[in-house]
Amino acid sequence: MVQGLVEACVSLVVNAEPFAVTQPERRSSALRTMPGTVKRDRLLELDEITITRAAREHGPGYAIVPTCVRTMVREFLLRTGRRLNIRKLQSADIRAVYRALGLDDFHAINARQAWANWRTIPRNLNGRLPREPVTAIDLCCGVGDSTAVLAYYCSSGSRILGIDAEDQFIAAARRRTFVDGQGHETPVQFQVQDVLDAWTDEHGRRIPGQSVDLVNAVGAFGCHFDRTATARVVEQCRRVVRPGGLAMFDAGRDGTSHAVLAQLFTQAGFEWLGRARSCCLDRFWQLCFRKRGP
Repeated sequence: MVQGLVEACVSLVVNAEPFAVTQPERRSSALRTMPGTVKRDRLLELDEITITRAAREHGPGYAIVPTCVRTMVREFLLRTGRRLNIRKLQSADIRAVYRALGLDDFHAINARQAWANWRTIPRNLNGRLPREPVTAIDLCCGVGDSTAVLAYYCSSGSRILGIDAEDQFIAAARRRTFVDGQGHETPVQFQVQDVLDAWTDEHGRRIPGQSVDLVNAVGAFGCHFDRTATARVVEQCRRVVRPGGLAMFDAGRDGTSHAVLAQLFTQAGFEWLGRARSCCLDRFWQLCFRKRGP
């Protein structure tokens, strides 16, 4: 209970948008290393006002402070009443816990993350995502909260695939309607599978090498994946991401740390561009990497 209270208090200030912290990319250097460099006017350009407005209009419509308190209470009840603890568990154990959760439970404990997605993801996409159709994968997508952010910011015509191991979450995601920044419905596909295995599309076909422009992950690797598990996923990124493509992964002390994540991606042929988080007291960062040329 105390730990949950502390974590909730840490999240209280996320309602104060101006205090959000982002570490910007040194863009000119990064762009020079991109194969077939994309011109600056062809990259997604966002400011904090635009990000905040989109988050408020299209993100979860709840106040974050009471949401954190409700999440703390729900987690306490799950731990004491059903012996389900979602904190500080590695990927193999957390899957069993998520499998035992109902959708209402998942929405409750994932509410803070759903709020943060609309602030963190676009800050990492800013100045890096081409303003043209891309192919994107959303790992550990759950019920599609992070997928909705990708659908909104990726250009019309983009192909987005959400992957998660829990079929009840994927079933819920498939029932959602996703729209892009112009309000047009965006087709999104989903696949039920373990992200530690070779990634496959919605038809179960192995995703071809160097065919993906963006791989996104939030709320999973910084919480539940150790170095060995994350290394397997990074190897999949090395295989499927095109030269110049992006990989955006969360990091945290409970799972894969910043240093370990950066080391794994660097060894796999990626360069670190920067990191972002939802607010100055959010203890989870999302790091952004770009795959180097051949």
